[in-house]
This record gives sequence, C-alpha cells and structure tokens, in this order.
Amino acid sequence: MRKQLFAVSLVGLLVIGLSLPLTTTAAAHPSVVATINGGGVADMDDGEGPSLFGMGVKLLSDGSAQGFFDCVDQMGDSFPGNFYGQVTSWSLNEDGTISYSGIGKVVSFPPYFFVAHNLEFTVTIQAFGGPGVGHWTLDVPEFGGVICWETIRTGQVVIH
Repeated sequence: MRKQLFAVSLVGLLVIGLSLPLTTTAAAHPSVVATINGGGVADMDDGEGPSLFGMGVKLLSDGSAQGFFDCVDQMGDSFPGNFYGQVTSWSLNEDGTISYSGIGKVVSFPPYFFVAHNLEFTVTIQAFGGPGVGHWTLDVPEFGGVICWETIRTGQVVIH
C-alpha cells in the first residue's frame, strides 16, 4: 500500500474576485496568492484628523504574510504618533474582509514622548479602493482594541 502524503489542495478559493489556489505538501514552499498595496491620506472616522499611511503585504498560501504597515497620526490628534510594523500572517474573515497581522512599534509625538515595542496588531481592509471608498482599521489589543477607523481621502488600497 502506498503511503499517502498529507496534502491539502484547495483550488478556487474566491476572495474578492480573485481565484487563490492553495496547495500545501510536506516539501512545498508557500506561494504568493495576492498582494495588498496602498498609501495616501486617510481621515479617522471618529473626527480625530488625518493620517498618512502605507502598506505593502504579500499574502502567502499557508496563511503567512510578508510586508509592512505604517500609519502616522498627525498633530492635532488626541494621540499623534507613528505606528509601524512587520506583517507576519493574514486571514479571510467570515464577512469577506481580509485582515493581516504582525508585530509593531509606536512612537508618539509631543507632548507624550511615548515609545512601545513588540505590539501585536491587526489591520482589516473593509473596502479596497480610493477616496471615499477605501476603508481600513487598526487593532492594537494592548491599547484596548481598534484604535483607528480610516476612510481614504487621497491614494488607495488595492489587491492584486
């Protein structure tokens, strides 16, 4: 009797109009199934003001991810500063949104002068697109959950 390799082949996973073939075997390396890129200015939905943001993330077939996220909340915000980090994983959520997670750092601007390292974070893309359409959130559990609700003013977030 032949030994069976433990292999999972999920072909045709549909994510926002993309066909994402997933194949995993003991010897296979994860493949890139999609790439999320974006940047520009977003307005915080809670009225806290504008944020400059950038992201470049490769979503891999094994649920891991590679890339970065950066968001700078400008002066005038109740907690201005720069949150940035490396992305390490991703998921397709039940509601059809895509989230990616990683470990980041925050450096606040005056008057706080606060720095924190090794912060777990998750960015969820609610809508891909440009001004008035694109929307994402930043969740930092150590800071109490979702800390940014952002609607794109200029620029865009796209998935390929």
